[in-house]
Amino acid sequence: MRRNKGTIFIKITVIFLIGISVAIISLPMADIILQHRLTLYFKPLMIVLLIMLILYSIKNYINQIDFFHPLIGFPVAYSLFFIFGSINFIDDPNINGFSLFKPMTLYIYIYWLIGLVCFYIGYLFFSLILKKESKVKSNKKRSNEKGLPNNNFPILILFGLGNVVYISIITKYGIPILANDVSQLRIDATSNGLFTTVLLSAYWCCMLLLFAHIIHSKIGRYKKIIFMALIVIMLIELYSLGNRGYIFGPLITMLFMYHFIKRKIEVHRLLLTGMGLFTLFGFMGLQRNISHFGEYYVSQLLNWGFKEEFLWLVPSYLYIRTPISTFREISTLIPESVEFQFGKQFLSPFASLLPGSNESTDLFFKKILELDFVGFGTPATLLGVFYSDLGILGIILGMFFVSLITFITYNNMIIKQTVESKIYYAYLLKVLFMSLYGSFFPYFIVLWIPILIKIAIDFSKVVSLKELPGKYVKTTNR
Repeated sequence: MRRNKGTIFIKITVIFLIGISVAIISLPMADIILQHRLTLYFKPLMIVLLIMLILYSIKNYINQIDFFHPLIGFPVAYSLFFIFGSINFIDDPNINGFSLFKPMTLYIYIYWLIGLVCFYIGYLFFSLILKKESKVKSNKKRSNEKGLPNNNFPILILFGLGNVVYISIITKYGIPILANDVSQLRIDATSNGLFTTVLLSAYWCCMLLLFAHIIHSKIGRYKKIIFMALIVIMLIELYSLGNRGYIFGPLITMLFMYHFIKRKIEVHRLLLTGMGLFTLFGFMGLQRNISHFGEYYVSQLLNWGFKEEFLWLVPSYLYIRTPISTFREISTLIPESVEFQFGKQFLSPFASLLPGSNESTDLFFKKILELDFVGFGTPATLLGVFYSDLGILGIILGMFFVSLITFITYNNMIIKQTVESKIYYAYLLKVLFMSLYGSFFPYFIVLWIPILIKIAIDFSKVVSLKELPGKYVKTTNR
C-alpha cells in the first residue's frame, strides 16, 4: 500500500509538470502576459516538486526523528527562520526607507547563536535539577489515555460568549474582510482590547476542547460533525475580522494536538505539508500583488535584484525578513539612543490590564524606529524583546526562561499522559513557533488561554460528578 501511494505521488508530480509545459507551449503568442505568468511559476514549481520528491525518497530515515521533541523542533525552526530571513536576495540596501534589505551584521548571528546555546543549556540544566523525564512513553494505546470530561456545558458557554462579542463587533464596525479599506477597519474592529481578548480566548479554548473531543472521545458520528461545524464557524468568523493570525494559532495547535492525541504525524508528511503550504501562500501572495499592482510589480521586483525563479518566495521571505530586520535596527538604537527597558517589554502584557493606553512591544519598536504606516506595529522576534529589556543578558535570561517553561510542560505531558497535558504542550509549541516572528509573551491572552482551558476542564469534572451523586463516576472518556 505504501509503495502504491509513492507511485501515485510520483505519477501526479510528473503529470503536473507535463501539463504546465504543454500549457506554456500551446499558448498563443498574443497572450504573452499569461504565457509569462505560467513561465514565471514553472521554474519554482519544478524546484519545489524536486525537493518534495527527494524528501519522499528519504522518508524512512527522517521519520525516525522525533521532530516535536523540545530539543529538535523548536531549535530547528529557530535556526531556519534566522538563516532564511538573513539571506540577502538583492544588492541595494537602500531600496526603501525601512532598511529592510540592509545586509545583516555579524552581531545578529552572534545573538542568534547565544539564544540557541542558552536554550539547549537551560533545558539540559533544568532536566538535571528538576524531575527527570519519565521513561514511560507511548507504549500504551492512545485510546486508553485519560480523556476529557463528558460534560460539554463550559464549551457551550464559551461558544455563546464568543458569538455575542463577535456580533457586537460586526454590528458596530461591519465585516472588515469585506471592506475596501481592510487594514484600517480591522484595527478599528479590534481596538477594544477587552472585547478582542474575550472573543479570542473564548473561541480558541472552545475550538481546542471541541477538537480534543473529536479526535479522542468516543462520541457519535453526528456529534463529531456538529463539533467540526462549530469549529469551522468560529474560524470563518475570526477570519472575517481581517487578521490571519486569529485562525493560524488554533489551526497549528490542533495539528500538534492530532499528533500527540490521535496519531503520530510522520516527519516527511509534516515537511511535505509545510513545504506545500509555504509554496501555496507564496504563490497566493505573489498572485494577489500582481492582480493589485499589475505586471509592473514583477518588473519592480526584478529591478530590485530578485531572481525571476524566486519571485514566489518574496511574500513569505518578507514576512520572515521583517522581524529580523527590525531586530537588527533596534539593536543599533538600544541602548545608544533608547535606554534598556528592564523587563518592561517582556511584561508589557500585564500592563494592558491596567487602565489607560499601554503599547505592545511591536508598537514600541514601531515608535522608536519612527515608522509610519497603517496597521499594527512591527515585531522583532523573541530575541528582540529580550534584547530591548537587558541587551545580551536579556537574551540569556529570556532563553533560559523559555527552556524552563518548555521543560516543565513537556515533562508534565510525558509523565501524566493525559489529553489535557497534551493540549498544554501542543499550545506551548504553537507559542514557541509563533514567537519566532513576534514574542514569546506578546499579549496577556497567551497566558490566559491555558488558564481558561484548565478552568473549563475542572468545571466539567465538577458538573459530571454532581450529575450522579453518591455513585462512582468516570469523569473521563476512555
